[in-house]
Amino acid sequence: MELGLKELNDGGGINGRKVNLIIYDDRLNPQEAVAIANKLIEKDKVVGVASGSYSGPTRVTAPIFQKAGMPMVAGYAVHPDVTWDPKEKKPNDFCFRKRFPRRD
Repeated sequence: MELGLKELNDGGGINGRKVNLIIYDDRLNPQEAVAIANKLIEKDKVVGVASGSYSGPTRVTAPIFQKAGMPMVAGYAVHPDVTWDPKEKKPNDFCFRKRFPRRD
C-alpha cells in the first residue's frame, strides 16, 4: 500500500492532490474494527478504505462503510458477506474484496 501510494503521489496524486494514508490495527478483533471504522468515517473524514484485515473484522465493518457510502476494498477478507448484504439480500455497492485465483 505504501509503495503504491508513493507512486501515486510522485505522479501528482489524484486530480493534483496528494493522498494520505491513515493506518490502524484492528488486531483481528471485530469490536476494535467497528471502533476504527467509525473513527475513520466520523473523525478522520476519509474518502475511501483499503482494509487489510481478514473476514471476521471486515464482515462487521462492511455494513458500516456501506451505510456511509464509503468505498471499501478488502485485501484478505474472502467471506461473501463482505460484498453481500444478507439482510437486504442484495450486493453491497460500496464494498469490494480481492478475488484470489483458483489453483486446480
